[in-house]
Amino acid sequence: MIQILARETNVEFAGTGKFRIELLPVALFKTHESLLEYCHRKGYKKNGSGLDAEFTREEDLKPVRDRLKRYVDQPFKAYEKFIILEQELKE
Repeated sequence: MIQILARETNVEFAGTGKFRIELLPVALFKTHESLLEYCHRKGYKKNGSGLDAEFTREEDLKPVRDRLKRYVDQPFKAYEKFIILEQELKE
């Protein structure tokens, strides 16, 4: 079993809710402890516990918003979080 740290980017439009627009793997880990150590070294803030934990970082999402403005004509907010995914390895 491996654990994958993935970056999830969401946008929220007024009155319609949040929508995931991107889910990209960042790093793979053999143990949960090594994943937590990696996130700690990167300065990510942890919310939750175990596999339900989510991580955030202090980063300006202006480049994401600017890229989306070319396609979106209404006001929106962009959000980013890091989530843990698990995958079993076949032998």
